Amino acid sequence: MVKAHWRPGTSAPNPTRFGIPDYVGRSCQFRNLYFRPFDCTFHYYASPLQSRLVGENTTALLKQITTSKGYVPRSLYNKPKRRHEFVFAESRNASFTPKLHLFDSNSSEIDHSNVVSVAALRNQKMPVFLLYKLSYVFNFGHFVFDDLLSLFSLLDIFGYASDEVGNPSLSTNYQHIPVTFPNEEHDFFYRCNHHSRWKECVEMYKRVAPLMGVQPVQEQNDDILSMKHLFRQSHHENPRIFVQLPVVLVGTGDLAYFGCTGPCGAQRVSRIYCMRAWVFSNLFGPELGNQYSRQSAIPGRILVALPFGNSHVGIESFDTMIPAIQHAFGRSSVHVVNMASLSLKDQILEASQAHVYLSNNGGGSASSLFCARDSTVILFYQINGQKRDEELYSNQGYLNVKYLKAGTSSNYVIEQILYALSQ
Repeated sequence: MVKAHWRPGTSAPNPTRFGIPDYVGRSCQFRNLYFRPFDCTFHYYASPLQSRLVGENTTALLKQITTSKGYVPRSLYNKPKRRHEFVFAESRNASFTPKLHLFDSNSSEIDHSNVVSVAALRNQKMPVFLLYKLSYVFNFGHFVFDDLLSLFSLLDIFGYASDEVGNPSLSTNYQHIPVTFPNEEHDFFYRCNHHSRWKECVEMYKRVAPLMGVQPVQEQNDDILSMKHLFRQSHHENPRIFVQLPVVLVGTGDLAYFGCTGPCGAQRVSRIYCMRAWVFSNLFGPELGNQYSRQSAIPGRILVALPFGNSHVGIESFDTMIPAIQHAFGRSSVHVVNMASLSLKDQILEASQAHVYLSNNGGGSASSLFCARDSTVILFYQINGQKRDEELYSNQGYLNVKYLKAGTSSNYVIEQILYALSQ
């Protein structure tokens, strides 16, 4: 069985403007999909009713079961026509289609005596496999926007991210297992699939994986967990052996950053805050995570995130600003931190306690999404640059976000802090 979800504003199953493939914006939940370790292929067996309705014309059904591997930047389709051939080449690599088998009462390609169940592999919990393609995990901000948010929404739209009353769910009945598609030799968008980026992505992925509540890294050969590695012991040399996967989720979710504009962007108002609670639960456990995610900021606490590791030109160094802020509000109220030197737990706790958070606008500023409700975030964009991720920060709904240009006078920044503290 397959259940499909389309993002609002996209057509189903017809392509949208600019020749965007059907699968873009679609997410699917497969029940009882089969994986063959011998050649690393996925197999979908249509029901007798599906097979009878489809007949020999399988095009419609193939469209229904084809989805994205994750992170298809729809905005790039608006580029001039001469670039379409590059975009299309990447898009075809980003699609996922299991091999389709129609029901035949006289024969079956699967001998069910050769089917291996995976239920026992995870302490009797039902495994929910998340198949996806890494995007820009080497950058913390891109990881949060493009991977974490997409995977959370993928779980959420099919009911696996929270319980019936909306609390983050770490169910005793299932365990989600992120599994990446194999990396490719080339990637037009220079993401983790680009061969020169792979090792860098793996190292960062090991560090940020706990945000998803899992450790999806196969330590042997330093490779990220893939289906091939996961079932390497499951008779992988026997082409007759199939592994039955009870639940498989594939797609972009419905909050993928570059694919989420217009009505979709407005939905982030509550969903990003839900993702925030989910991450707290993953990192600290349900009870402590719920406590941390609901607590208010410490009144008057000002956090300044230093720009260590920021390679952009024309950023805010805070060299003259920090002494001025400390003089205005007292040294004990101003916490100056190199966030990159802290553990994930400490980074998120620091952000959650800040009444006002000052940071350069970039990948590192994504930690501000873990600030408490009604906190103020002041983002400094490059002197000769532009405001980054403005659409995302404008649609999160629970923070007061202010953009200032790097080099803004300390007196004006102090005025903005005073205004924030008075709210």
